[in-house]
Amino acid sequence: KPAVKKGYDTAILTNLSGQNQTVAADFAAVKTLSSPRFGVILRYQDPKNFYLMYRQLGSGGTLRINRVVNGNMKTLKLINFPNPIPDEAHGILLADTFFHLEGEAEGSTLKFKVDGVVQFSVKDPTFTSGNAGIYMGSNNTTIHRADNFTAIVK
Repeated sequence: KPAVKKGYDTAILTNLSGQNQTVAADFAAVKTLSSPRFGVILRYQDPKNFYLMYRQLGSGGTLRINRVVNGNMKTLKLINFPNPIPDEAHGILLADTFFHLEGEAEGSTLKFKVDGVVQFSVKDPTFTSGNAGIYMGSNNTTIHRADNFTAIVK
């Protein structure tokens, strides 16, 4: 059985760098009580400089675009967004209720999509290129799911 720890983890694809990026993955939460976060990383420079777009589940579900500069995180935009709703009547549990997150960086515009629909965008010129990655975790040892990670540089 794998070791499970509290906290948030990232994985960076270091051999795919560029200015115009689309980074996406499918995620599923086992529980929302642990306030899990699921997201994508764009224009990653190093562990202290990148853009992070994530969905946080729980009592106050949100979507955020954050900028991390010198290790300091600043929220560029945040909106309330409902938790995924499982179809338990048809045997589909929360852990099987995948949602698709996609972040896009083109020029200074950053777009955040959920299930193919643009939820909002912001303009920020701080990082002009970089690597791509994925981000997920929670404040307890609950295991969550990620699948179908893609990163495209144009």
